[in-house]
Amino acid sequence: MQPKKNSIIKTLKLSKKKILVFQPMIELGGYTDSAHVAVGQKAGKICDAIILTNRNFSKAFIDGVRKIDQKKKVFIFSPEKAASYIRSIVSYGDAILFKGKEAEYVWKLLQ
Repeated sequence: MQPKKNSIIKTLKLSKKKILVFQPMIELGGYTDSAHVAVGQKAGKICDAIILTNRNFSKAFIDGVRKIDQKKKVFIFSPEKAASYIRSIVSYGDAILFKGKEAEYVWKLLQ
């Protein structure tokens, strides 16, 4: 799994604007909050725009982002609002990473 993760990060680093559409993770048991903080920190370092698809574990995710960048905005949007927002900010050379079924729905709306 590590090579896939590293190739995604390399692709994002080569892109102009980096946008993450993220469905919070479930079924992580006692690791749920710490996993969301860790992903939030990574997203805070790499991404220019961050969209969560629901409020589940958003506090832990946003706490992770804030540890890296106090001013970085994290949006919690419905799929329709997320698609509209992405259309308004994306341009050639940008990368959008969709993670999760709800994020996949946003991708389908953009087709």
